[in-house]
Order: sequence, then structure tokens, then C-alpha cells
Amino acid sequence: MSVAGTHLANDLPIHAFLGEIQAKLTNGDVILSAAPGAGKSTALLLHLLKTHSRKGKILVLQPRRVIVRALAEYLADQLNEMVGTRVGYQIRGEHKTSSDTQLEFITEGILARRLLNDPELSDVDLIVFDEFHERSLHADFGFALINEVQQALRDDLRLMVMSATLAEEELQRALPNAELIQVPGRQFAIDYHYRPIGLMPLQVDELVFVIVEALQQEPGDVLVFMPGQKEINRTLDKLQQVLQSRTDLADVRCLPLYGSLSKERQITALQPSPAGQRKVVLATNIAESSLTINGIRVVIDTGLERVAELDLRTGIEYMRTQTISQASATQRAGRAGRSATGVCYRTWSLEAHDRLRQQSEPEILTRDVSDISLQALGWGSSLTELPLLTQPRQAQRDAAMAKLLQLGAITSAEKLTSHGRALVAMPVNVRLANMLLRARELQNDYPSLPIAAAAVAASLWDVAAPQNGLLSEYIVNNLQRNNRRFVSSVSRYGKQLSCKINPEILSELRSTDIAHALSLAFPDWLARHISDCQYKLANGKQAKLLDADRFGVPEWLVGADLFGNNQGAINIALAEPITSEDLLRWYGDDIVGETTLSWSNERKRFDLRSIRRLGAITLSQEPVNKRAASNRISQEQLRGAWSNIIRKQGLEWLPLPASAWQLIYRVQIATELCTRDDIEPFPNFSAANLLDTLATWLMPFIDNQFSFQQLSELDFYSCLKSLLSWEQQQWLDRELPTRLTLPTEDRLQLEYSALNQHAEQKVTPPKIAARMQWFYGLAATPTLAEGKLPVIVELLSPAMRPLQTTTDLGAFWHSDSYRQIQKEMKGRYPKHLWPDDPANTAPTKVTKRKMS
Repeated sequence: MSVAGTHLANDLPIHAFLGEIQAKLTNGDVILSAAPGAGKSTALLLHLLKTHSRKGKILVLQPRRVIVRALAEYLADQLNEMVGTRVGYQIRGEHKTSSDTQLEFITEGILARRLLNDPELSDVDLIVFDEFHERSLHADFGFALINEVQQALRDDLRLMVMSATLAEEELQRALPNAELIQVPGRQFAIDYHYRPIGLMPLQVDELVFVIVEALQQEPGDVLVFMPGQKEINRTLDKLQQVLQSRTDLADVRCLPLYGSLSKERQITALQPSPAGQRKVVLATNIAESSLTINGIRVVIDTGLERVAELDLRTGIEYMRTQTISQASATQRAGRAGRSATGVCYRTWSLEAHDRLRQQSEPEILTRDVSDISLQALGWGSSLTELPLLTQPRQAQRDAAMAKLLQLGAITSAEKLTSHGRALVAMPVNVRLANMLLRARELQNDYPSLPIAAAAVAASLWDVAAPQNGLLSEYIVNNLQRNNRRFVSSVSRYGKQLSCKINPEILSELRSTDIAHALSLAFPDWLARHISDCQYKLANGKQAKLLDADRFGVPEWLVGADLFGNNQGAINIALAEPITSEDLLRWYGDDIVGETTLSWSNERKRFDLRSIRRLGAITLSQEPVNKRAASNRISQEQLRGAWSNIIRKQGLEWLPLPASAWQLIYRVQIATELCTRDDIEPFPNFSAANLLDTLATWLMPFIDNQFSFQQLSELDFYSCLKSLLSWEQQQWLDRELPTRLTLPTEDRLQLEYSALNQHAEQKVTPPKIAARMQWFYGLAATPTLAEGKLPVIVELLSPAMRPLQTTTDLGAFWHSDSYRQIQKEMKGRYPKHLWPDDPANTAPTKVTKRKMS
């Protein structure tokens, strides 16, 4: 899109496809692969708006707030209207729509909350996922919910997924009935230059040299892609110093562009340069998609991006700087060739470019999934039951469930509590929602607490808080600047807590009130000073206080923004001090004293001390036995202690990953089914025997592991595998593999189960599941273990609903059960193939139309 206020050209590539796209959306969903510059985010949406004849609105999801605002303002300008008339938008803490709004842009996280309030989305006819290639956490989650809504409630709801670099095959599996439309871009030629510089860390002086070179040799404005705000500010300072000394570049302005920048400064960066001037825009990947900044002729790409990733050890998301994918590099370069021939400088080598991964990893594999886990439960499902394109890792799900259980949102059976249902209804993340609800519960004892909680929620959720400093200072600054958006946000949360809030009431808030509210949101981020700028957190981790001069290094504080760096260290960027007196008044009942002799179930570690603590923060401690505490425990003693606790707790208590459990089950099956004379009998992998033989397979790997966390870092799969000979490993991988390849070349995960010693048939066959069409052509059920073990095949509908489970495909294809399913499915899914003789029909993954 263009943000310059000019009108759309009539020769954009998308114009030739407008009729086809509109026609396809009349009858079904569309997957739109449109190259950069095609006009999908502007001309297409404007056409759909003008020709939209249904009563419901068009909802467009975008990954970034700046793009939501810019697109809404641009399309409204094309209609000569104000934003909020026919074209509107909603982002966190900002809403510009009206009863006339027919096309609404939203950020992706808003969709799930709308669905929870209105599962049918009764006022929406079409949902557009734009820039879906970015695979954000909330885009994936919203996409899964919409799939369920279509299947169960709204078969008339239309869905269009579009981007320039889509993983089309993956989407077609999720939307088998959708039409794929590919649109070329209007991309001018781009001349590529490779200028390798130091990137880890980014060498600012070298980058500035490349920028100055580009300004001297190329006309037009320059867009520089950088990993984050910190690097942008450093480069901005250095570049301005250099430009001030260059009379030939006196007409060049330098402008930053990143997410937490104010709306006004973002607009300034996006506007075209005045006549006679040039500009250099230093941007994060916020400018990678959907935006065309008029005048940009040169892109300088550092090839770096900053992504959030959950550290399961700490429960904290840290910002990791990494190289981008080839798809992102293509997107970035395309910014230079939108309106004329362009130039792209890449600050890495051509050889390094060829080594870049093809696509970025979906966020759902790296982020904290607590919020979407809670929302899924509020939806009446779990993450594993939703049709997600990518499921989060088991460790992520476990961490999310642990957090929700700690907050009282779920029971031990992972069912929502009444408190959990209340958390789902709150329009903030689970931590801030818990803070708001707890503040309401405590308002009789602490009347100012709900007001403080509302101010904290507005600061951390609706309005971008500063990257470091005191949260109370930030709130005071907003009041002094008469920030209406901030006050409005606080008032909105106040209404949910039955509090009437105005600037006068807010001005009376004390730092103590802010700290108390923060402690309700982040009880595990209560922290005590231990040395220099280092603090011990209530969750047991250690963190460094940034900008210590502003804080004065208080003894106690509560963090509001913690993040980890590339080295794994935790930093406290935003916080509020607490006095020890306040802490004792608020949390005196939570301070515990105990004697830890050998193993402590609560702390999950071996210790020999008597302590008083708040969470993992030690308030006082005394050795129980000075001699025992001072003597170093031998490895033999430590291994014996571990053996005792493991035998007492049972094998299931060990932090065995899924891969280790599957190996155990496979070996158990092998002991029953492998009768080869040339292979030694498989070892006994029953739970009882594995407990009895800990000294053989586990204890040799114990080396100074004093805690359960340290124990969980062991490679249990390799420990168990060490009991198998090479021949046994080969037979196991060949005859009882972890995956099974179908004629469609898809490799399906096999799910093995433990032996059932009390059943007549001890071995339960492993299970695979896929759409029924994938199994056409199989006249017999696949077997394992040299033909002795048939696989349980679960046949699914196109909507991934179970249709039949069988261990005899041949018999099922000729049964009355199949005829009945065939008849029903032909009526429900007429576009799919339901042959009379599946055993002799080639497997397929597409509809009948695509087969012809």
C-alpha cells in the first residue's frame, strides 16, 4: 500500500483477478498468493468493500498496529471519508468504527476475544488473514477457531488467507475446499549488492558506511531494516553525526520506525519526503509487509530480526536476535521495487544467503501459550483438540498449564474454575486479568488498589510503556501530559472493577499502590537485592536491574517488564520499589519456614538447611547441621539419594519426554513380537524393572544434579537407548518405526502404548490418523513387526472428524459401514472423492475438481 494519500493506480496486477476472486468468495474460501506490489492489501480490499452486498462486514487481520492504522487511513482517504465511517479499525486500546463500518482492520489477537463473546461472528461475512506467512501466534490461533466456526456454526462465513510468500500446501491441507489463486506482482527490477559486515553483534560503524555509500551512489530514499529499537537508536546517532559533516548529504533526514514509537512519529516516517529532500528510514521488520513508503528506491538489509522466545527454565520470554529467512529477505528487498527500479544492499555474503532457511518458524513453537491455552478452554476445547496448523510443543503446553494452575484458573484436571472463566472474560493477558480480579477482591482492605490495577493494565497493555524505568513515573508523565488515550484506557478498566476514575483520582496514586498492583500480576517477579545490580526473583531465578541509577537499587522491588538476552541472562527493565514493611503486610502469610533434610518435594532439590522464604527468596537461613552442610556430598551418596526418591515416586515422576516414553513402549512390544535368532532378546522395559535397574541406565549419567530441573535436562532417550545393542536398535527402527509413510508420501506419527499385562492381548497396535482419501489404494492394513502387528487406522472426514477406526482396511472398504459413510459424506462433502471401490482407487489430497 501507499501511505502518501495518492489514489490507487488502475493497472495493478490484482485488477485482472478482482472478478475471479469475488466469484470464488461467493461460493467458498480463497487462498491468495499475491507477489509484493500486486495490490492485495489495497485495491483488492477496496474492490471488495465497494461491491460488498451482504449485511455483515469484512474483517481484515494484520499482524502490526502501525499497518492497521495506515491501511485504514489510506483506504478511507481513497473513499474521501474519515476513518471510522465505512473503513475502521481496532487495535489494543484504540477503536475507530461506527455503525456504518463495513471494512474493519484489526490486529490478530482481537479476533479470539470477539469469537469468545460471539462464537458465530454474526456481524461478519468475510474474514481476511493478511500477511499470513508471518505465522504469528494469534493468527494461527484465530485461524483454528475460524475453522471450527465454519464447520459447526457458519458455513456461510467466508475466509481468505493471503500473503506474498505462503506455504500453500500446508494451507490447502487445512482448507481443502479453498480455491488457490496466484497473482503476479508489479515488481520493478532490483539490483542486488552484497556488502558483508559484522552482524553478531551488529557493527554500527560498518553499517553507516554502507548507508552513506548507498546515499552517494543511488537516488531516492533509503529504507534500512534492523533488528530492534536499540540498534536503530545507536545507528541513528552515528549516522546523523556523519551526515552533519557531509555537505553533499545535507538534504538527508534520518527517521526511526518501530512498534513502540508514537503514532505521530510513525506517520512522519511513512510520509513521502518533501521536494528537495531525501530520507533514511531505520526500521524493524514492521516495514517488511503491506507498507509501501513512497520514494523508497534503496533497501539496506542487515538480515537480522528480533523475536520473542519462551525460556522454559525461567518462564520468561526473551528477545533473541537471529538471521531472517529467505522469504523475509525477499519481502524486504521488494520494498525497493514498488514504484521504480530499485537497489538492495544485503550486509551478508551471497553464500550466506543460500544458507538461510526458507521460511520463518511459526511463533506458536517459541512463545508462551498460556493466554491461548486459557482462551481455548474458554472456547470449550484444548489446544491439542483445535485444528492448529502447528501444535505447540508439549513443554510449552505443560508450562502454560502450570501457570494457569498456579493462578487458580484451572483444576488439576485442566478444567476451568470460576476464577478461570472470569479471567477469560477480561480483555487483557492472563497475568493482568488476574491482577484486576484480585484487586477487586482486596478493595475493602486496600481502597486504592483497583485504581492502581487499572492504571497498570492501561500502561502495560493498551499504551506502550517505556523500555526501562519506574512505572509510577510513566503514569505520572501521562497525567502531566494530559494523555487522553491513557486516561480513557484506565477509566475503561475502572468500569470493569466498578470504579469511577478520573485524572484527579489518578494523580493521588502512590508508588506503593502501583507496586501492590504489580505484585498481584507478577508475584513470581518479586525480587530482593543480593549484590551490585543483581536481584533474586521469587521464582528462584536471578536478574539484573537495568538503569540502576534511576531506581537507587532498592532492597525489594517488583518487576513489570523482564526479558532475557541472547546469553540467557534476565534483565529487569521496568519495575517499582517495595518496602519490606509493605511486603510483610501484603505477603506475611506467604512467608514460610521449613527444615529441608535431603529431598524437598516443594523445592524439588536436595538441601540441608532451615530457611524462611517468600517463594524462592530466602529471608533467613541456618544450617541444620554445620558438619553435614559443610561436607561435600559424594557422587555415590547423591546417586543413592536420587535412586531412593525415584523409586518412591515411581517412573512416571521422572521428567521423561514423549520420545523416551515411546521408546519404552516400542521396546516392550519388541519383547513380545521379535523372535529373531540373530538378535539378542530385548531388555525388560517394564516400569518395575526400569526402577530396579536405575543403577544401570540412569545413575551413570548423574553428575552433580541436585535439583529436579537439572535432572530434567538429562537426555533420557539416550540413557534408555544405551541399553539396546546396535542390532536391536536397527530392528526397532525398521520394524517398529516412529512414523509410517503412506502412498501420498506423508509420514504419519505412530502412537504406541504400553503393554497391557492384564489383557489377553498384551500388545495394543499403534495408531495413525488422516483423511480417508489418503488411504485409498491400500487394499490391506499396514503392518509392523515383520507383519505381526496391524496398525490401527483412524479414518477422518475432510473436516478432520473421526469417521471409522479399523485394523482391517480391506474388510472395511467392502463393508456396509463404508457404504453408509460414503452415502453420508457424498451429501456433506460433494467436492471430495468417495469411490465405490476405495481399495483400487488412487489416494488423493485434493477435491474432484482439482483432480480433473
